[in-house]
Amino acid sequence: MLSLMLNALALPLSAEALEIQVESFLTRGFGMSDYFLEAKDSGGNGVQSLLEFPLDAWYAGGRIRLEDDEGGWSAGISGAINVGDPSSLMTDRDWDLYPGVPPVLWSYSESNLDYFSLDLRLEGDALLYRRGNLDLLITGGYRYYLIDQRITDFTIWQYQESGGDYSLVSYSSDADAIDYSIHYQIISAGLELQADLSDRVLLSLSGAPAAGFFFDRDDHILRTKLSTGRGLGYGVNGALSLELLFPGSHYAAAGTPYLRLFGEYGYFFSAGVQTQEWYGSADAVAEGTKISGIVHDVTLSEQRLGLAFGLKFGAGQ
Repeated sequence: MLSLMLNALALPLSAEALEIQVESFLTRGFGMSDYFLEAKDSGGNGVQSLLEFPLDAWYAGGRIRLEDDEGGWSAGISGAINVGDPSSLMTDRDWDLYPGVPPVLWSYSESNLDYFSLDLRLEGDALLYRRGNLDLLITGGYRYYLIDQRITDFTIWQYQESGGDYSLVSYSSDADAIDYSIHYQIISAGLELQADLSDRVLLSLSGAPAAGFFFDRDDHILRTKLSTGRGLGYGVNGALSLELLFPGSHYAAAGTPYLRLFGEYGYFFSAGVQTQEWYGSADAVAEGTKISGIVHDVTLSEQRLGLAFGLKFGAGQ
């Protein structure tokens, strides 16, 4: 069956060189998924908002990879979820816009959150050039990334007007404030350089431009306002990996164990649009009010450091 599938995909298959890798991994994430809003009238008056959702949590997952060294290709699938909430706080900033002056910050809040993420990836590569212990490969991949964060409390600082004067006030609450989720779907294609430093040490470095789209949903619970946005965007991915094969016979029946240390970098930006609709009147806006075409810029900036343990099965090198 496997041979028929590979033939259907027009991939060269060499049973003598076929290898299967199965691994589990743990990573520490860093970075943010944030979005920026701007709405102005024809006179230049308006508002801006920046919401930053932290991603600095621990993630656990697994990967399966099939490689044919003689045929010069590999393909794999991986998945990961978070195993804790982010260490950093979610932040929300709001500015008022007036013609001829810089944006005026009038509100800032910090919040704890409940967090769930799902990170699924498909990847593949094909050999372009080989010289000595160096391989140059063309790579491609697809990533589906779901981030769901529910704001469970908040502390807010705001300037409030009274009788023509403004004063800074602050208050805190344990109420749920925001339920936010975003779906990224990103494809990439680039190059990878692999170097066999020894029989048991493999170093790889890859980089790839990326393109994709996002869809997000922001339920401002306290304001009874539901916002949805979408957009196309671009980005870049990079990874560095050092694989250490344990001593022992290569690819024995029980599998040859290895460790893999790796780091990843990802950036994605999209200039999208958002629609806001009020499903209640808690925000002093009439229920059913709907505003479309709001500037909605989304940025994903993420780094991960990880350690993987795996087994290799198949032919020797």
